Amino acid sequence: MGPCIWLAVPILATCSATAFAEEGSQGRSPEDERTAILLVYYKPCARTFPDLQAKSAAKYQQWRTKNAQAVARVEASAALLREFEDRELERKLQDPARRAEARGICEKVIDLFSLALANDSKTPQDCWNQFVNALRSGDSERASGYLTAGARQRYQKVWKSWDRTE
Repeated sequence: MGPCIWLAVPILATCSATAFAEEGSQGRSPEDERTAILLVYYKPCARTFPDLQAKSAAKYQQWRTKNAQAVARVEASAALLREFEDRELERKLQDPARRAEARGICEKVIDLFSLALANDSKTPQDCWNQFVNALRSGDSERASGYLTAGARQRYQKVWKSWDRTE
């Protein structure tokens, strides 16, 4: 499972950001692969959108500190970073006509730093179970912590409508 799952499935984005595979491909750890993907996406997004960089700088630094060993391993491996480069994102960032599309991707990726800090699930199933348990217990605030920002806004409206119908 690759980074596209983060962008396509907002409910599982946080699960995927913290535990998208149990085994890394080509003998790498899943932690190193997740770290490489986040680093590869964050840098061009932060460079192109200073407002996003300013908004996310503290969370990004917290994430780097929390994951310092993995960050050091990944940054020492140019081959690993190259493997996860997204040339299509780079083209979108450079093309004014496609920059809005790239910004949407960047906003979702940058949101993952907050989600990754808040979620210590070991597997996607564990994360999903925590999300469902929060919903079952009526704790929509905790459940919303498992969603990307865009999905959080949509689903909070739905959950509030549930409160009114009960």
